[in-house]
Amino acid sequence: MPLPKLQLRPDTQGYSVQDGEDVIAIELDGGAGRYIRDKWGSTSRVAVTWTLLPAQHQYLRAFYNTIIAKGALPFLCDLILDDPEPVEHVCRIVPKTMNLGSQQGYAYISSCTFEVEPITPDAELDETLVMLYEEYGEGYSDIMNLLAKLVNEDLPGINP
Repeated sequence: MPLPKLQLRPDTQGYSVQDGEDVIAIELDGGAGRYIRDKWGSTSRVAVTWTLLPAQHQYLRAFYNTIIAKGALPFLCDLILDDPEPVEHVCRIVPKTMNLGSQQGYAYISSCTFEVEPITPDAELDETLVMLYEEYGEGYSDIMNLLAKLVNEDLPGINP
C-alpha cells in the first residue's frame, strides 16, 4: 500500500536541518582524532514551518490526527534538502513537536520536526558535480543545462 502524501509543502525559509550521524569521532590524547563511518542511511531531523490559510490548517490537522495517527505512521512530503528542487521524502513527525505557533486573522503558523529518511545519493552524479564546480565554479550549472539540452532536445532528433 503506498504511503499517503502530505499535500502542503513547508515554507522553504522555515527549514532547519540536522543531518543524521553516520560518523563516530573518537578524541585521542595528543593527536588527531579517529573518525569511523559507523552507519549508512541515518535519518535527519528537519524543523519545518507552514504559513496556512484556515482550510489548509484544518487539512494539516486532519492529516496529522487521522491519516498518520498523530505522527505514528510514515508519509511522503516534498522537501528541498539536498537538491534545489523539491524531492519527495519519506517522513515521520517527531513526537511532541507538532504545534500551532500563532494565529492572526486568517494566518496560521504551524511547525513540527520531521524525521526524514535519506535518499540514496548517486555517487557518480555527485563526483561529476564536484568536478564541474571545481573546474567552472558557480557557472557549472550552465554547463549542466547545456548538456541536458544537447542530450534531451538536440541529439534525439538526429537520425543515424
